[in-house]
Amino acid sequence: MHALGVFLLFLQVALVLLAASYLYYDWKLGAASVPSSPAAGRAVAELVPPEASCVVDLGSGWGGMAIKVARARPQTKVIGIEYALPPYAFSRLRQLFNPSLKNLSFLRTDLFKYPLAPVSAVICYMPPEMMERLAPKLAGELRPGAIIISNSAGLPGQTPEKTVDVPALLLAEKIFIYRIGHDQTHRL
Repeated sequence: MHALGVFLLFLQVALVLLAASYLYYDWKLGAASVPSSPAAGRAVAELVPPEASCVVDLGSGWGGMAIKVARARPQTKVIGIEYALPPYAFSRLRQLFNPSLKNLSFLRTDLFKYPLAPVSAVICYMPPEMMERLAPKLAGELRPGAIIISNSAGLPGQTPEKTVDVPALLLAEKIFIYRIGHDQTHRL
């Protein structure tokens, strides 16, 4: 077998392993890693308050939104949290090609185990079922004044402080902004 044949076989095996890994994590986590649109990523980055000291992208997927926020807010620490190996690895690769983003890091960990107490803002792009599972963690761990910026899915039973419509060629998106209340009995 000559070099081209070996390369093509390697490429096929790599693609099958990548697809199997992607499907495994989709099944295990209950949500597929789907990139947000460039327009939604820009809108989310603009909505992060300039005074935010630390922003966490829960379920950061392929890293696009975290990178946009890190570029828009260079004084803000931005952390992408992703458990699925293929998008996490891709995010780290993207980070290598953006060495000027010293305020950006990606962690491979379970987003339900990551502590949110010191976080100023949380950004996320998850299906409604995941937002429902995530709501108690956000309400229980984020400090008063923290902001939640959610692309496409709102927090069940909560009224957003603001919504932003993001027009698109195919499917318009809506961004929901929530602020953790100062009243400890009703935090969201």
